[in-house]
Amino acid sequence: APKPSHAAAIALFARSLKPEVPGLVAHCAAGVSRSSAALAGVVWALGARDVVGHLEEARKRAEAGGWRETGIPLHPNRRLVGLLDLELGAGGDLLAAVWDSYGRLGWGSRWEFLERLRGERLSGVLWPGRKPRREPPG
Repeated sequence: APKPSHAAAIALFARSLKPEVPGLVAHCAAGVSRSSAALAGVVWALGARDVVGHLEEARKRAEAGGWRETGIPLHPNRRLVGLLDLELGAGGDLLAAVWDSYGRLGWGSRWEFLERLRGERLSGVLWPGRKPRREPPG
């Protein structure tokens, strides 16, 4: 499962790119889930907000170039997209951009999911060693 360190590494890489980067190639065994989620984070970090349009364009180019099997739909890994949203400080907007198009895949409520990720992050589930932030009883 994607970890916060994965999102941090992707965000660091994305922030190191210049906006005029001519193109990127993501090498992945299937190119369906984690690679498309990583690409969504890179595209967002570079300032584009039509994340889904970029993902679908990348899919079409990869298929046309013979680098990807045709007919397999993208299914961005929701956990990695959520972690990238938090890492990039997108305030839920990156997750929403992807969720609105791929939410039909049975992801449920994006806001509940993002809140769960935030809760895991704060409780130390995602970042072990951190003390949970809890209100004192009473």
